[in-house]
Order: sequence, then C-alpha cells, then structure tokens
Amino acid sequence: MPAAAQRARRQGFRRSWAPLLATAVAIGTLASVVWRLDWSTLASLGTAHAWVLVGIAALAHLATLPLKALAWRSSLAAALTDGKAVPLRVVFSPVLIGALLNLVLAGRVGEAARVLLARARLHRSERIVDLSVVIGSAVTESLVSTIAWVGLVAVAGAFLGLPETVWLALAGLAAIWLLIVIGSARNWWSAPPASASGRLSLRIVREIRRVWNAVARGHRALAHPGVLVPLGGASIAGWLAQWLSVYALLRAFDIEGGWRAATLILIAVSLAQTLPLLPGNVGLFQAAAALPLVTSYGVPPATAVAFGLVLQVVQTLPIVVAGAVALAREGESIRHLLESARRLRSRSARMPA
Repeated sequence: MPAAAQRARRQGFRRSWAPLLATAVAIGTLASVVWRLDWSTLASLGTAHAWVLVGIAALAHLATLPLKALAWRSSLAAALTDGKAVPLRVVFSPVLIGALLNLVLAGRVGEAARVLLARARLHRSERIVDLSVVIGSAVTESLVSTIAWVGLVAVAGAFLGLPETVWLALAGLAAIWLLIVIGSARNWWSAPPASASGRLSLRIVREIRRVWNAVARGHRALAHPGVLVPLGGASIAGWLAQWLSVYALLRAFDIEGGWRAATLILIAVSLAQTLPLLPGNVGLFQAAAALPLVTSYGVPPATAVAFGLVLQVVQTLPIVVAGAVALAREGESIRHLLESARRLRSRSARMPA
C-alpha cells in the first residue's frame, strides 16, 4: 500500500475512533458520578413543588435555543450583501442540531455543523454565500452574546457582590471585545493579500481575513438599531433564561443563596463549557456547578455534586430531544455532515490566532 494511502487510512481510523473513545470516557465518568452519588441528597426533589421548579428550569434552558437562532439571524442578515431578510427556519434547525452535536461529541463540532447547515439552506434558496460570511456571522453572534453575558454579570455584581477574580475576568473579556469593535470601525487588517494562490500560509491568511471582514462588517452593522436591538435583545434574553434555569433548580433543592448563587454557578459553568474536553463536559460540569456552592455557601459536597448532576440533566435532555427531532427532519447525511464539520474545525484550528 502506498505511504500516502497508509497515512490516510490511519487518519481515518483515528477520526472514527476518537469520538467513540471520548464518548466512552464521558459515559464512564458519568457512571462514576452516579455510582458515588448519595441519593439521600435528592430527597428535596420528592415534592410536586420541586418538580414544577425542575420543569421551569428545563423549559427556561430550552428557550435559549430559539433565542440564539433569533440572535444569529440578525447577525447573518447584517453580514449578507443582498439586503434580503433571513427566514428564521434557515438558522433554527442548524442551531438545534449544532447544540445536539456539541453535547454528544467533544471539540465543539456542533459549531462547525450549524455553519455548514445554514450555508446549505441558503444555497437551497438560491442565495450563494461564501462560507467565510456565514462563519463571520456566527462569530459575531457569539461575541455579542459574550459581551451581553459580561454586561449582565457586571450589573448583577454591582447589586449582589462578586469575587475580585470575576471582575478581572469580566474586564479582560470587555477589553478584547472593545478591541474588536475598534478594529471593525477603523477597518484594521481588512486589505486582502495580493494573490489567493501560492503557499499554504498565504491561503490561510486570506481565509482568516475573509472571516475577519465578515466579523468586522457585522460589528459595524451594530450601529444600526435594526441590527443591534434584535441581536443584543435576544442575546440578553438567552442569558436571562439560563440564569432563571439555575435559580429555579436551586429553589428545587432548597439551597440558599438566591440570585447571587445562581450568578456564581452560571459563571463557573459557562467558563467550564469553553473547554469541551469530553462530550457534555461530564465531570467538569458537575465540579464547576458544585464549587461555588461548597466554597461560598457551605453546601455539603454530596449535595453540591447532586445539584450539578441534575443541572446537567435538566439542561441536556431538552436539547437532546429538540436536536434529535431537528436532525431527523433535516434529512442530511449525518456522516457527511460530521466529516465536513471536522474538516472545517481542523482547518480553523490550524489557523494562527
């Protein structure tokens, strides 16, 4: 067998086994958490009132998906140059499927999948769009969502009080976003290279600049209320829904701390989710949810871990159901979609920051 074919075969073997291995590790970690769980810590969930609160927590988190779709539709419409509106159905199903894949696979494959699906839907409606434009709109939506999170946490911290480390992290994120806004307004780094051919590094730089131009165009469009209001409003509403989800589950567990505890947990879980080491970040998610309860409120570790486990189930199960329905209705070849998403993600990972 030629050397190139052998390398391709080995790479295909690694690609096929890597998700299975990550899933197996995640299942093993979850089984270990469940096995060590003190079931008496779930006694507070034995009332109808508690289950109503659990239901509210699940519905509130599920509401983040249509809100994310509304936000992305606004940034995508601003990134396109034809001036036409983007129907919600173009982005809603890709958001559902992307969220599902982010849960069941490691490495944020779902982010690449939702971009590819949205672009395919645009092409089916005879709107030919460069992939970098769709990527740029998704990056813009994520950045605006991040700064909305920063603003909400800052407002909450002004009333509830937060640790100094949280304020430092918020300041760092705000500074990065401010730099992006200034760069977008002043058209920094927007001139394309002289040629698209030649060395691989030149092609990579050109792709990065294409994405940056789409991000910059999206940020400049934020000056228009017709873009900023729906994009910012949906992003803020999405974080408020997550905040309500955490608070409702705290009340279901009869854990004291109120909105301040919900804020600390949301911060910890959000930061943990930026490092998708395992499908659903099983283990790390529970640790992130439990840490503020143990260190700031003296909640017993067993109860805190049980809360983290139930929180992940409450936030995962509705997304899995909605994503599976969307995937079944989409009619796309899941294998082809995942392979395309992995290639897109791998190409993005090779790009220098």
